[in-house]
Amino acid sequence: MVVDIVEPKDLILVEKGDEGTVFRRIEKPEEVRKELSERGVTLSERWLYGKL
Repeated sequence: MVVDIVEPKDLILVEKGDEGTVFRRIEKPEEVRKELSERGVTLSERWLYGKL
């Protein structure tokens, strides 16, 4: 739910891999925002389904 109160451009994703922890931002936040609106889904739903 917390994910849904920020803009896609402000979200920092943290992933742990074999080489350590990687921090990244969404590459094309405006496209993500447009897609969320068109599909009627939240940012957290898109994140949970591995689409970020």
